[in-house]
Amino acid sequence: MDAVSFLCCLVALTCWGLAPVAYRYCGSAFSPLKMQALRSVGFFTSAAAVLAFLPRVSLWPGWLPFAVLIGTSLLTFLVGDTLYFKCIATIGAGKAAALTNTYPVYVVALSWLFMDEGLSGPGLLGVLVIAVGMALLCLFKDTSGAASDGGDQPVSAGLLTGIVAGICWGIGQAAVRWTFLNSPLGPAEVTFWRAAAVIFSSLPQYAAARRRQTEQAPFFGPDRARAAVMIFTGFFVLTLPGWLVASAMQRVPAAVVSPLTGSSPMVAALFSALLFREKIAPMQWLGIFMIIGGGAMVSLL
Repeated sequence: MDAVSFLCCLVALTCWGLAPVAYRYCGSAFSPLKMQALRSVGFFTSAAAVLAFLPRVSLWPGWLPFAVLIGTSLLTFLVGDTLYFKCIATIGAGKAAALTNTYPVYVVALSWLFMDEGLSGPGLLGVLVIAVGMALLCLFKDTSGAASDGGDQPVSAGLLTGIVAGICWGIGQAAVRWTFLNSPLGPAEVTFWRAAAVIFSSLPQYAAARRRQTEQAPFFGPDRARAAVMIFTGFFVLTLPGWLVASAMQRVPAAVVSPLTGSSPMVAALFSALLFREKIAPMQWLGIFMIIGGGAMVSLL
């Protein structure tokens, strides 16, 4: 991997590591639907701004790549991320980030099936390591009695939502790689179409909820500070790292990019423990390391 691709992955994993911390902060005031709507504003605005500064833009990928890109974007962001929000509220940001980090397995499997990007035999050991790490997360729990700011239900309570969210993300990343191989789109154009899919689906849903009076507060209220954070996550969680990962995937296979960016749960766990006093047992820390390491082994060994 060249230095530019490595730097892209490093910045992306830092952004994604901070993402669950921001979602935990905003989730105490907003519903998952409102979080999606607010975030989509920042996502689409920043993606369109990046596109506007490019000297040459090729937006149309063809009907099949367009359908694949839009469909998997809805699956990734609306389904996967909504489940992720719920998982964070249930078990905490750090453990939820680790649980959903199983997605490199699905990326590699899909890359092998549809793009002829091979998986070596020893990589299967990584799947076992991930499974053991998940078991450690589920079987152990901090018993120190220290106070926390919520999200301390057993990991098993968020197991299904976390795994399904990871599957959605894995499909989305593999689809991005497939789009590059089968269309003239570049990273900025791919990010723009993904942002368009999210904003033009989440805002109508939010408007319908307002009409049903299930969402009462003004769009940018009542907590304007959290609303601003959620809008900004559209840039530093979706547009910026999405563009960086897309750039890296143009240079190297998805099976190499995914495990590198997959170390973001460690960033999430550290900040969650510091900011929210999230309780993570020593064996759960070991589980987090094993999931991250297993994700790398799946692709690199």
